[in-house]
Amino acid sequence: MVNIILILTFLILYVVGVTLAGAGGGGFLAALAKTSNDARECEELIKKENIPNVSLFSAQIDRHGPVISFS
Repeated sequence: MVNIILILTFLILYVVGVTLAGAGGGGFLAALAKTSNDARECEELIKKENIPNVSLFSAQIDRHGPVISFS
């Protein structure tokens, strides 16, 4: 729970919304950044803080519908 609150304090200025999924020993926080620059800033902030048990994924939404890419 502490990690979620910490992550949200970093993201709040750069995202339009977040959602949590999962329960028990794992979970998933999805956040929608305001811009691609904001997404990069979020990634750098999380990496800089070295928060344990965090994996980052990126996705893009274009005019033609949802497109998800994993890197």
